[in-house]
Amino acid sequence: MSRAEIMATVDEAVAGIEDGSTVLVGGFGFAGMPFDLIDGLIRQGARDLTIVSNNAGNGEVGLAALLKAGRVRKVVCSFPRQSDSYVFDELYRAGKIELEVVPQGNLAERMRAAGAGIGAFFCPTGVGTPLAEGKETRTIDGRDYVLEYPIKGDVALIGAYRADGMGNLVYRKTARNFGPVMATAATRTIAQVTEWRRTYNRPIGLWTTHDPQALEALALVRSSGAGAAAISNSNGSVASVLAAVGLGSQLDFVVDSGEVGVGKPNPRIFELALARAGVAPSEAAYIGDFYSIDVRGATAAGLRAVLLDPGGFWGARDCAKAPDLLSAVRLALA
Repeated sequence: MSRAEIMATVDEAVAGIEDGSTVLVGGFGFAGMPFDLIDGLIRQGARDLTIVSNNAGNGEVGLAALLKAGRVRKVVCSFPRQSDSYVFDELYRAGKIELEVVPQGNLAERMRAAGAGIGAFFCPTGVGTPLAEGKETRTIDGRDYVLEYPIKGDVALIGAYRADGMGNLVYRKTARNFGPVMATAATRTIAQVTEWRRTYNRPIGLWTTHDPQALEALALVRSSGAGAAAISNSNGSVASVLAAVGLGSQLDFVVDSGEVGVGKPNPRIFELALARAGVAPSEAAYIGDFYSIDVRGATAAGLRAVLLDPGGFWGARDCAKAPDLLSAVRLALA
């Protein structure tokens, strides 16, 4: 079950980062660097941080600005020096910051191992170099390997292009870089995104207002990050019905036959609901009762139908049945 939250401000998002935290910071140079989150972390004031990233900052923005503010105790990276890494260079030469150099592939794999629950792994990279000093080595099938341990983060700060209410992220091209492995390796992931939209990803329709499980089912929908609406043939009376059972204020919207001019099974009523939610048919499901009109209308509009099962009609494609409302919601969210 998703525990994603949509934060109103950057400062609110980074407020819980504590002194001494290990922070995984996405980005390959400027590509995918979460600049706004880093600026928020500077304002927030956490100190004595261990930063894990591909490099040690560029110029005086982003990660370099965090270093310049004196908030970082140690940097773990694969590429600490380049022409514009002068902030890190000055701090390192002055003995004001620690450095652990990790080969780039090892860096990614150590974070992936943390996310996958792997305790340690043997890798050939770095064998016979200063990077392997003090580490256990082993010969396997005639080849030497060095033992590497996972890199776990208290927090990951990553940049992505799009997010939804379930916490799913979409990246643009090379800005993806370390984002996915960092997200799994950290206890908490904070993503800076360009575009966000609510996920109506199952369900979109809850025409079950008289069911005693309706409020509990709606709470289950909400906890998953999905949206919920009512699709009704009541020709204008649905508002009073919803209010009577305590659902009116908890749904995102209602689509009623009175405003469409047609009712179920006409797919237009379902298509209007999809348009109002701003999602494609493949991103939503309809939860309803056993009548065949629900199946015909929902599937004609491209939705998957998940219906309660009193032993009725099950002929339509993409129709799944459930014994009760909560089971129907779980099927829709699966």
